[in-house]
Amino acid sequence: MVWSAYRNLKSTLTVPGSILLFSFLLYFISTQVFPVRWWDETIYANLGWNLYTGREYSFKYEWSDANVGWPKAGFRAPLLPFIVSIFYSLFGPNDFFLNFITPFFGSLGVGALYLLVKDLYNRRVAIYSASFLSVVPVYVVYSGRLLTDVISASLITVSVLFFWLGFERNKPVYRYLCGFSTALAFLARYVSILLFAIYILYFLARYRTIPKTFVTTIGVFLLTISPWIYYGLSEYGSPIGPLIHAIKAAPHWGGVQPWYYYFFLFPQVFSVTFLLALLGLRRIKFSPPNLIILLWVSIMFVFAISLQHKEERYLLPMVPAVMVLAALGTQGKKHIFIPTVLVSFVTSAFLLHGYAFSADECLKDALNFLKGVEENAIVFTDQSPVVFHYTHRKTKFLPKSYSDMLLNEPAYYLSIGSDGRDDLRKKAEETGELVFSCGDVKIYSLNSARRNLSAARSRSV
Repeated sequence: MVWSAYRNLKSTLTVPGSILLFSFLLYFISTQVFPVRWWDETIYANLGWNLYTGREYSFKYEWSDANVGWPKAGFRAPLLPFIVSIFYSLFGPNDFFLNFITPFFGSLGVGALYLLVKDLYNRRVAIYSASFLSVVPVYVVYSGRLLTDVISASLITVSVLFFWLGFERNKPVYRYLCGFSTALAFLARYVSILLFAIYILYFLARYRTIPKTFVTTIGVFLLTISPWIYYGLSEYGSPIGPLIHAIKAAPHWGGVQPWYYYFFLFPQVFSVTFLLALLGLRRIKFSPPNLIILLWVSIMFVFAISLQHKEERYLLPMVPAVMVLAALGTQGKKHIFIPTVLVSFVTSAFLLHGYAFSADECLKDALNFLKGVEENAIVFTDQSPVVFHYTHRKTKFLPKSYSDMLLNEPAYYLSIGSDGRDDLRKKAEETGELVFSCGDVKIYSLNSARRNLSAARSRSV
């Protein structure tokens, strides 16, 4: 009897367990594609460093987010920096171990989606949904980046799972867990607050009222984010100050894209699964499981297209639900499941290969060089957070005048072709010393330039 129970358990867990293991390995491989982390990745890592070293959650130290005069960092959701600070505490300032964070959460999202869809529909749809999510391009790429998007998408999935178990399966403990996981999703990325819109609209559509027990979920949510509320009051004078800051900060980067921008990205974001999702959407009928999925997709998508600045990763909060629609689209067409997984996997591999091929190894070598300069050196660069993350040298953004770079301390100018400062580069070539050169990445020592300037001033006197 025990052996029979073991065999049944083993057969039940083998497929989802294999999907989880495969997804984690794929996501970890994705972390190895880029030799240098993206700007936003180093922002979160540096904020984690601030917390690890007992500093304030701000940009007023040796690096900054952008040259826009914002010392406060509240518009950056704090969960990821807090996790990074824990990793620094456990493993020291080692960038390698940070590569495990987002693959873990990406795999968590795959597992949570399997459990949710199994309870909503059946095991077959759950396996299909989890499989699609494990290989869909946008999820694979960003599960390899130290960013908040996959973390929030996974926690959103966990929150919906707990919501369903708490309110539809009438298990009270999950109502508390729903509030807690929703709070974590919010602290990972503020857009997750839209979960409450999903839940409230679900209640109104299904029951025409909001159950009183939902108050416990809201209470746990508020209790969990209370440190964030306190931070808002102390730093901004408002309990939602960081959220207001995030809204104001959003238009400052990346320009403005039209509302239909995402439709052209669907093949790259979803591969062929979006075609199956459309098919699933056509076949869908009203039912509580379908209602929660439709609300999840529609609310997150409407929000994404309403933003002025758009990026493919902003679609991630709705990606798990889209994979459910794709799995529903295979109904009566089970033979297309494996080809869909393979095509999605190949698309993801192609995108990762493209990123790897375009990666700039010269910048990596330049950062390694800067690790060896004087500890009190100042590096002038338009890549302030990136340089500080890899070197822990003080950085400053490129000034208007070259003379502002000639300091009493040892100073270096990291020149990248994309910084658009030919005037500074020309001056550095004339008076500085070229100490590193690789492609369009150059490093000039400004120490000799400062001495030459001082000598010239002495002669003029």
